[in-house]
Amino acid sequence: MFIIISRLPKAELMIEAIDKMNQRSVSTDSLTNLLTLWPHDTYDDLMAEYAQDPKAEWAKTEAYFIKLGEKKKFDVRIKIWLYKINFEKIAGLIIT
Repeated sequence: MFIIISRLPKAELMIEAIDKMNQRSVSTDSLTNLLTLWPHDTYDDLMAEYAQDPKAEWAKTEAYFIKLGEKKKFDVRIKIWLYKINFEKIAGLIIT
């Protein structure tokens, strides 16, 4: 998992790109990969552990998701952005 995450943009860039829905900063493949890797089942537990001890040492993968978690509902934002991107593609095919 770490190998794929190391190929993704830094967490700060990912947060900024998601906020602005800037496709120049983050590719659709990166968004899809991030969503695939998102620790859905363990994410709340990870954030609860982080809240109890924010100064603890974290593995790089965990630290990446913790940083993204500073933005509320980050995984939902990714899903919405991917939906928007795909909708624009589909609508473009219908219109042309």
